[in-house]
Amino acid sequence: MDSTISTTPNNEPMDIVWKDSPINPSENLTRLLQFVGAYATMTIDKAREVQMLLREKENKILVLEQQLE
Repeated sequence: MDSTISTTPNNEPMDIVWKDSPINPSENLTRLLQFVGAYATMTIDKAREVQMLLREKENKILVLEQQLE
């Protein structure tokens, strides 16, 4: 078999498939695309959350500045 097990920095198992391997890489590609899609969605959600928090903080700052005047 032309596959070896390695680990990620978090010590998770990672399959490395060599180019001459009889293993179908499209199966791994499909799984990878699923992870990428989920990660992108989570990143967008977090970016929106951060943006909302920043707006709230900016509004609070504006209110405080107006109170000082």
